[in-house]
Amino acid sequence: MTIRPLLFLIPAGLFLVPAAGRLLASDEPPLPWTLQIEVAWGKDHNREIYREDLQALLLQELIAGDCYRAIVIEPPADLTLRVTLETLDISEEREFRGPPAGGAGEMVSKGAAVTVAGRIELVAAGGKPVRETHRFRRVVRADPRSTTDEPLSRALLQAWNEPVRWAARMACGHRDRLRGEAAKAGIPAPPAQP
Repeated sequence: MTIRPLLFLIPAGLFLVPAAGRLLASDEPPLPWTLQIEVAWGKDHNREIYREDLQALLLQELIAGDCYRAIVIEPPADLTLRVTLETLDISEEREFRGPPAGGAGEMVSKGAAVTVAGRIELVAAGGKPVRETHRFRRVVRADPRSTTDEPLSRALLQAWNEPVRWAARMACGHRDRLRGEAAKAGIPAPPAQP
């Protein structure tokens, strides 16, 4: 696979990121469009940091996969990859451990569980679907490996793998077929740039 820089546009400026995709390794040339990544809450909102974490993981995966001419997080873009988080349930069991006679102790984690569910859509700039909506759901339980381990971080990362994997597949899988589906949705291939 050829490793080459990909232009990554964010409001604060421009960055060059080396491309070497974890899930999306391909020798195919990038698709000729720009892709906007949009991660939003459904009815039930949770902490904003969780939404931002998922968006950052999606950006990292798609940039590394070298699927598009450019990946953006703000409009305008030719295509929008929309991930809607409908459920995010997080629970962590903690226990106080201290000396039997009393005194200073510590809170230790006994385990964590994360349930994530939602839907993924790939739409054209006008809102017309390019690919069929995919629903996902993942339940993860992580137990501590030691008294200082934080299983919640591991459980969240494992839970995020589900939407990241499906979003990457939807946005970049079967590129030849995607070109045809984009043409049916009315997205012309931009002219070749010098």
